[in-house]
Amino acid sequence: MKEIFLTLLGLYLIIVPGSALFLVGALLRLRENRYENRLLAMFLFFAAVEILSVFTLQIPGFRLFYNQFWKYAHLLWAPTIYLDVMFLCGIKKDFVIKDLTHGILFLSFLVLQEIIPDIIMDSTLLLQSLAYISIIFFIVYKSQQNSSVTREKRIWALMLSGFSLFFLVLVILDNITDHDFYFFFLIALSLFIITVQFNYASGNPVLSGKNRLKQKTYKNSSLTPQMIAQYAQEIRLAMVEEELFTDADLTLESLSRHLNLPVHHISQSINTIYKKSFSAFINSFRVEHAKKLMQNSDASKTILQIAFESGFGSKSVFNSAFKKETGTTPTQFGKNSLK
Repeated sequence: MKEIFLTLLGLYLIIVPGSALFLVGALLRLRENRYENRLLAMFLFFAAVEILSVFTLQIPGFRLFYNQFWKYAHLLWAPTIYLDVMFLCGIKKDFVIKDLTHGILFLSFLVLQEIIPDIIMDSTLLLQSLAYISIIFFIVYKSQQNSSVTREKRIWALMLSGFSLFFLVLVILDNITDHDFYFFFLIALSLFIITVQFNYASGNPVLSGKNRLKQKTYKNSSLTPQMIAQYAQEIRLAMVEEELFTDADLTLESLSRHLNLPVHHISQSINTIYKKSFSAFINSFRVEHAKKLMQNSDASKTILQIAFESGFGSKSVFNSAFKKETGTTPTQFGKNSLK
């Protein structure tokens, strides 16, 4: 029975990473959410190779590859997840040259491996992972205040954070106890791969490339067209007369409490009448408010001040929403307003 179990486990640990490599290719071909999916593909590749290394370390060529390169590539794991979460939470929109600095530790250890002891490498990896994962959780927490981040992306970022923390706990236990937790680490990696595969197959909009607003049919809704129109008008009046959109912490739930309307009724009314998601609807008012400020305010106000006064939580989100609504950047719009 034990031999059968070990055989099945071995097959499992070969099939799962093998299928992950096919998924890597699929994610790299997606045009929607391309940065998020390419970073995820990179981490899936890391996970797949790590699992397969168990079966290939007896091969001389691969043992050399692992000792002289792959073990130092572990220093790229945490930065990869960190950058993925940054894109998922709307903090980053594009890659810039300075993002390459996240690979400095990897390059340093790779070049100086002959003079750096393994214990320094292990300690550095542990501290690096702890630092990055702490920042990742902070980013995910702050993303709750960013209404432009979709629920699916926020959940996916939280899932990445959870797996990262689990990986870190296993690594710490492996280092501070006499027990070998590497086997559980491999199982955790395989479960991560399966989770990604399941979400990709089930059409998760973050992974499937279907990053567009889906108009819901609301077949079971009790709202009549007249009620939907009435609620939509109430929502719009709250934005125009009370300027609720200037609150950076405004959410569906807080608007629901303010209007004393169910969350799903607000969502359905906005989706049906205005053909927008809640975040896009709110941001449209914020952008219009920002345009008025740029046209009427004195030149002493900065773009960041205008963004905050309009209800945006960060400059990057403001720039993205503004360009989506107007086709130009806030800076260019401000220059044109002065002409």
